[in-house]
Amino acid sequence: ENAMNRVDIANYTQLALYQIHRSGGSELFWHDMINSCGVNLFGQVTASSQISHHSHTIAFAVLASFVKISSGKVRMVSNNTEPVPRDVASKLVSLELLLHFIKMWHVAIRGESMTNDMELSDCLGHLSVEGIEEGDSAVTMVYIIRRLVVPTLLSNTSMSLEDCRIYRRIIRIISELW
Repeated sequence: ENAMNRVDIANYTQLALYQIHRSGGSELFWHDMINSCGVNLFGQVTASSQISHHSHTIAFAVLASFVKISSGKVRMVSNNTEPVPRDVASKLVSLELLLHFIKMWHVAIRGESMTNDMELSDCLGHLSVEGIEEGDSAVTMVYIIRRLVVPTLLSNTSMSLEDCRIYRRIIRIISELW
């Protein structure tokens, strides 16, 4: 049964990757990430795990959204000389959000605080208590992060060589992952 679950997780993650790289459709994208992929990735919902299941599903959908935005192509203005500022800004923000997501996931899974800020510690304190460290879901989420983020970093390689701001963010994400 464990092998079948792993195959299902791989298949739903691949479906998510397909939907991420499909163009357009914000409502359809969110519906697919939550109802087609997210719900099936984290196992059966029991009464005791319902909150944890929903929080993992929403976290997965948000991660997929960050990956979708940061994987987008940067269009060029006339004569392929300058990138469209809005596209570059969108990519920078989405890469920064992706880095923040990974940092917060790391904090939640380890139950440690990244900062001395008491408000942040209070906000994150409930994450580890509400079951993020509950085995199968944590392993699934780590697999999903690796499976979605690494192709995103690779797809941004050429743009990172052209723009040092994108390069810095990609290096920071790689550092956080490893």
